Amino acid sequence: MRRWCVSRSLPSMSYKESLSDVRLHSAARQGNVMDLRHLLESGKVHTDSRDKEGTTPLMMASAGGHLECCRELIKQGADPTLRRKTGAGSLFLAAQGGFRDIVNLLIRAGAPVNARCKDGGTALMVAAQQGYAEICLELINSGANIHYQMKDGATCLFLAAQNGHAKVVSLILAIADSAKDSSALLAEEMINIRRLDGATPLYMSAQMGFDYVVRLLLSAGANPNIVRNDGVSPLLKACQKGHVDTVRELLQSNPSLGLSQNGDSPLYAAVLRRDMPIIRILMKAGADAYLATSRSLLSPKTLAEKLHFWEIVDLLSATDSREASSSSSPILM
Repeated sequence: MRRWCVSRSLPSMSYKESLSDVRLHSAARQGNVMDLRHLLESGKVHTDSRDKEGTTPLMMASAGGHLECCRELIKQGADPTLRRKTGAGSLFLAAQGGFRDIVNLLIRAGAPVNARCKDGGTALMVAAQQGYAEICLELINSGANIHYQMKDGATCLFLAAQNGHAKVVSLILAIADSAKDSSALLAEEMINIRRLDGATPLYMSAQMGFDYVVRLLLSAGANPNIVRNDGVSPLLKACQKGHVDTVRELLQSNPSLGLSQNGDSPLYAAVLRRDMPIIRILMKAGADAYLATSRSLLSPKTLAEKLHFWEIVDLLSATDSREASSSSSPILM
């Protein structure tokens, strides 16, 4: 799972301007609204006092899900636009934690919905990664951009697919499909955008075995034959991982059963795993048991023989026999 530029556990002890500032940060972090209010009204602290990482009391309260503290801080003039050194602000932290009421409060207070961390991450991206569909919708309705990419090329759709969040995937695809801006990418264009390593949302959901997300992406126009930079296709990766239901879904889109750009075939990968269910599915779909890989120069059947996987050899031979029998059957007139 992606490491974001900030975690929900913010620093507990960092250098502050004064002991009162330390107490203010502590009250915000713990959700102690009474102490927070007392300190703010004492005149001894600055509402937006920062620690060495640039964290403010509002950020701490947002990260902890402390709605009343957030309300009090904003009432006392806390700035929701401020961000830590990493670029993460109060809205990002609230979205990361799944705190919808705080997200709504911060947006109404003027927090920028498209503010970006140093790695390119946004509040929408982290909400999509965590699967918070209602927060994603709130952010999108408030102007969050669904097309932004992180520095590694990942989009909010990619992050949702990577983590198996079908509701968020459906939401983003629906928003992309209904976009009225002619300059915006359509769903079928957005869906095949690749990360820097060449991975697509479909590839990641196939790798993780999220067959229900694979189904959604394919129905929206995902290309099953786009390979990662290492030459591995979504089908080959699903076979390597043993995700039988994902393999079934991918085969509905008629992907290539031949050699992927890395030199292996899906059937070869299934034989190497000794995965009988996937081998049966691939053979039924028309996979070639005699297609030699360009790396080992072995065919799936030869590999099975070499590894003494006799049950697989028998299965591949039986399939050959049925095909031969079918091809030699006389045509009835």
